Amino acid sequence: MNIIISILFIIITILSIIIFKVKGLLMLIITLPLYIIYLNSNKIIDIIKKKKEGNNKDNLLERKEVEFVSSSSRRGKVNDDKNKKKKVKPQNKKQANKSRDKKEKSSSKKKGIVRKILTILLGFAIFCVFAATAFMIYIVVSTSNFDPNALVNQDQTVLYDKDGNEFATLGVQKRESVTYDQLPQVLIDAIVATEDSRYYQHNGVDMARFLKATALNLIGRDDAGGASTLTMQTVKNNLTKKDSLETNKIKKIIRKFQDVYLSVFFMEKKYSKEEILEFYVNDSCLGGSIYGVEEASKYYFGKDVSELSLPEASLIAGMYQAPNKYNPYKNPDKAEERRNTVLKLMVRHGYITEEEMKMAQAVSVESMLVGAKADTDYQGYVDTVIDEVEKLTGDNPVVVPMKIYTALDRSIQDGINDVLNGTSYTRWANDSVQAGIAVTNVNDGTIVAVGAGRNREGKRTFNFATQAYRQPGSTAKPLFDYGPGFEYNDFSTYTLFNDEPWTYTNGPSVGNWDNKYQGLITLKQAVSVSRNVPALKAFQQVDKKNIAKFVSSLGIDIAYSTKDENYKKYDNGGDNILNEAYSIGGMSYGVTPLEMAEAYASFANGGYHIESHAVIKIEYRNSDETIVTSDLKEYQKEKVMSDSTAYLMNNVLQYAVEYGFSGGARVYGSTVAAKTGTSNLDAATCKAKGIPIGSVGDLWTVAYTPEYSVALWYGYKENDSTHYLGSASYPKDD
Repeated sequence: MNIIISILFIIITILSIIIFKVKGLLMLIITLPLYIIYLNSNKIIDIIKKKKEGNNKDNLLERKEVEFVSSSSRRGKVNDDKNKKKKVKPQNKKQANKSRDKKEKSSSKKKGIVRKILTILLGFAIFCVFAATAFMIYIVVSTSNFDPNALVNQDQTVLYDKDGNEFATLGVQKRESVTYDQLPQVLIDAIVATEDSRYYQHNGVDMARFLKATALNLIGRDDAGGASTLTMQTVKNNLTKKDSLETNKIKKIIRKFQDVYLSVFFMEKKYSKEEILEFYVNDSCLGGSIYGVEEASKYYFGKDVSELSLPEASLIAGMYQAPNKYNPYKNPDKAEERRNTVLKLMVRHGYITEEEMKMAQAVSVESMLVGAKADTDYQGYVDTVIDEVEKLTGDNPVVVPMKIYTALDRSIQDGINDVLNGTSYTRWANDSVQAGIAVTNVNDGTIVAVGAGRNREGKRTFNFATQAYRQPGSTAKPLFDYGPGFEYNDFSTYTLFNDEPWTYTNGPSVGNWDNKYQGLITLKQAVSVSRNVPALKAFQQVDKKNIAKFVSSLGIDIAYSTKDENYKKYDNGGDNILNEAYSIGGMSYGVTPLEMAEAYASFANGGYHIESHAVIKIEYRNSDETIVTSDLKEYQKEKVMSDSTAYLMNNVLQYAVEYGFSGGARVYGSTVAAKTGTSNLDAATCKAKGIPIGSVGDLWTVAYTPEYSVALWYGYKENDSTHYLGSASYPKDD
């Protein structure tokens, strides 16, 4: 037994020192006295026995002195008694020996019982110590390694407009981290008074509260509370990351001990109280997707956290207990009740006076709120930016925190929004008709505004500016017919075309929108009144390889043959091989408003193509990586046509605005060049869907100034018997 006890003692001591290092010596202080008492239990018993026997002898001598009598009569009697005793002496000696043996056996038996009791007590004590040590070893082994990087919260992605002002944020958790120095003292006091009043006194765990809560949890009390300090809550949220609603009592206690271990031996050793508090205020959820006090301050009060007042700070501090329950937008009464509780706690702990509390309580919650708003008023533009960033970097800015600087011009974007939502334009046919608008800067290719569609709901839904591929109608003529003619065949604005009955090379006839012909007309006139026959004739005069090269250089992929590198096969069965139908916009797949704005911009800037892009610069928030789009090869200016081609096209399209069918694009005081276009639904489609023959599927206007290029598409996402653009008096292209 001594060997077993000794082995256990050695194991406990070694493990304690290995696991807890210097603090493991405390276990030795507890177990060593017990171990020494056990080994010397026999000696201790003998000492106790001798002391007891000595006391018995003293008592016997006292009795003999009292009983001593000197009278002669008693002597005689005593002598008689002695004679009698002499006769029975042998018998008395035998009995004395038996009595002594009996006492020794009794003493030995008592000694064995005492030793057993000590053995049991010591064994139980060692077992308890061993069990506690084993539990702590399990806590240490089962706890994940301390990772300082896990304490660094991921901030949201922030989008900035052309002036450097924030207009949107992205991320599952909307968070903008702040430093301790940015926190107002009133918020620090409110949080400490409410969440951890002895924060500055303990070393990571409030032991009295913790042991009480643990005991109550063991007996099944649901109202025991967590007794977690700010340090422990920070550990739980970032390191142990266990479910705070854990129903298994044992697992919950184990998780709490893991929190204690990391809090005491790592967090409080590595970081100051100020740093830990900084982690805490940036980490916690404060309603919905709002995380951290900075974002909460902006969301609820429209101000930075450094500007918070006492009523505002106490409201935020009160939300830590149950952020959605005390969300002031959803439950203002509960939020106010909780805020008042926080104020009382601040009074109790001496942070504010009774008078200050009453003044703060007099401020209603509703009066402090700025009103819940949508994430952004520019969702269409945001969607465009996200798609572009993913294509450019391969990273999703919703997941990877970035600072994205864009070319958004809010004044232009607000104007487009007002048109699409019916504020400044009310003549929409119905709620189903759609529009897609793209506005680019002709000098640097940046996208300054996007009209992604009408009545859009949600994020990253269909974008009619960047994803709606539609037949361009007559807006294709400057790209496929007259531009290549200027560039390769020396066309002039007064080149003559005979507007007469005409056919495609393979036989079918082509007509004009009014089913009439005007005879000899100039190129400029043909463009301004959108004649189809001159457009086809111009197309037929230019080498098809040159046309494909010219259009592709403007950002619209057109292939001459299947052998071309840019040849594409589309999911609708068509491809991008050039054919004569393209001369009047009969493309197999179509183009988007953004592609058209980008292509026309090359006419406006003197013949340079710049790939359109919304992003100017990307900064990764978790690293020093920065991407400046103007430094990238794909966003460099590329000369794609001669100065004369650009000049002649500007002259023709300006004339179309002043004297032709594109007059709707006129802006007084500005030089505007534009081309309109329509595409008719083919007879087979009309018949199949019950649509009147000759109905229009798409309406277009593409215009530009010396600064901006604008493309507008108007129509329905899907045409059917109730959704189509009827025949009208404006020009249509067959």
